[in-house]
Amino acid sequence: MNIVSWNVNSIRAWLRNVRTDLGQPRLRLDEIFARLDADIVCMQETKLACRNDQLEDELLHVPGYEAFFHTCTSSKGRSGVVTYARTGCTLAASPDVAVQKFDEEGRVMQTDHGSFVLFNIYFPNAGEEESNRLAFKLEFYEHIQVMCERLVAS
Repeated sequence: MNIVSWNVNSIRAWLRNVRTDLGQPRLRLDEIFARLDADIVCMQETKLACRNDQLEDELLHVPGYEAFFHTCTSSKGRSGVVTYARTGCTLAASPDVAVQKFDEEGRVMQTDHGSFVLFNIYFPNAGEEESNRLAFKLEFYEHIQVMCERLVAS
């Protein structure tokens, strides 16, 4: 199984610029996934400010793949993750970590693939300008660790 993880820093901008060579037409998601030979593609920092019913068809419907989005609901165009998995290899998907302040930032997509569970996570930053975010970041890390420990114990 080939799993690819990619921080795209805005999926729409990234898609506009993905090309094989300068001057060539941009690649579609299915072409990118084929070149990567990817069974699962996890993207972080998608910066989508929409509900699934408002997303472009190209993002929602990639031939041969299912898409699982978690978008930020607290601030437009921030954070967000998406997991694309080959059709039929995902048994269940959940964006919830059961803490509202984390869930509303759209930072996690958990997918169950039978023999393993995959967490696609865009971890919070606590840069110099966002010093009040350090406590948030550390609490998020601790919560994710507890989730993983419970999963391993079950």
